[in-house]
Amino acid sequence: MNPIGHLPHATLEAMVARLTRERDGLLELLAASQACGSLVWDAAANAWRPSDQRAALAEVNEELLAQNDELEARAQALVVQADQMAFQRELMARLVEHVPAGIGYLDASLVLRWFNPALEQVARCQAGKPFLHQLPGRSRPAVGPALGEVFREGHAVTLPDFGGDEGTVAWDLALVPVPGATGDVEGILVFAVDVTLRNQATRTQRDRIAHLQHLDRSKDEFLATVSHELRTPLSFIMGYASILNDGLQGELTPAQKASLGKIAGATERMLRLIEDLLDVARIQAGKAALVMRPQDYGAVIREVVGAMAVSAEGAGIVLEREVPAALAGALDAGRVTQVLTNLIANAIKFTAPGGRVEVHAYRRDRFIVTEVRDTGCGIPPGAADRIFQKFEQVDMSATRTKGGIGLGLAIARGLVEAHGGTIGVESAEGRGSTFWFTLPVAA
Repeated sequence: MNPIGHLPHATLEAMVARLTRERDGLLELLAASQACGSLVWDAAANAWRPSDQRAALAEVNEELLAQNDELEARAQALVVQADQMAFQRELMARLVEHVPAGIGYLDASLVLRWFNPALEQVARCQAGKPFLHQLPGRSRPAVGPALGEVFREGHAVTLPDFGGDEGTVAWDLALVPVPGATGDVEGILVFAVDVTLRNQATRTQRDRIAHLQHLDRSKDEFLATVSHELRTPLSFIMGYASILNDGLQGELTPAQKASLGKIAGATERMLRLIEDLLDVARIQAGKAALVMRPQDYGAVIREVVGAMAVSAEGAGIVLEREVPAALAGALDAGRVTQVLTNLIANAIKFTAPGGRVEVHAYRRDRFIVTEVRDTGCGIPPGAADRIFQKFEQVDMSATRTKGGIGLGLAIARGLVEAHGGTIGVESAEGRGSTFWFTLPVAA
């Protein structure tokens, strides 16, 4: 017997509609389940609904993939950084091992904890032992206080040319503090550079200089001795030439007098040269005795310029002076006359006919400044520094054509400096020169 057949038609239609709705709902749930992957029971709605787990898992998976890519990139960067650090450590180790400077580390107890081969060669050190005890006994009095200063003051200490006597190993030692986390010194870096070869080269150079100085002194002594020996016979020649010229031993013919004049002139030039050599020797020996007294410096200049006027006129040179009426200085008039004569004679010698030589003097603070200006050939660049040295001239060809052996300016410098002054030159090649010097004013 079919129970449905006895139900009213309306009831059947309602049941069909209900089943249709449930079928449609199940179809929707099935579609959602296929899309999302599962169904879950919603107790509040008393119905099945699609689960969001698959979508959530997909979202989490995408996030994990992104994080994994980032981690892989970071890992790759760390690998590169680790390779670089390993290379740097290896390079630093090779450098420290092969660097010619000795390097070591002392802890707070001054125990040598680490050192490179160079320090072992320099100081013959051993790790794990106090550094100070491994040094030669003669070195400890200097190193001990230096180590204490580094820990106490926190700054580096350098001991140059340390640990070596003549002919032994020597090095420059540097002690550098190593600060800890708190800023206090927790250790010391030791740097040692072997300077034995440098010291040997320095000693060799010092010996060479001493030898050259000895030779220079021997040369000066020889020149002084020869000059003294030559001056005596030349003085006799000058004396007898004067006797003959005065006719004390009979009248001379004009030709004989002319020859005698040449002999006297040459002898006088030789005596001046000898006197220059003796002056140089005295100046170098510090024996250029000066008689310092207040002088009318203007009168000294006027006298020298007057005496040189004949030479200037003979060379076709205009010689002028410009000196204040009252100009007093503390000086040795004879020696200053020698300086002025040398400078003016040089100016005349190196100025072409038709040129000018001017002598100016004026006071500046506590000194009198004297300038000897000329319109001569001038001095090439770089030559001004050496023309005040012995036996130096701007051009040796000029020495041959103009005469002289290059002592005048050396003597002038020595005499000016003996007065407490200075001397120099300002010049441009082809545009003349200005030689100047200073002398103290009278007290």
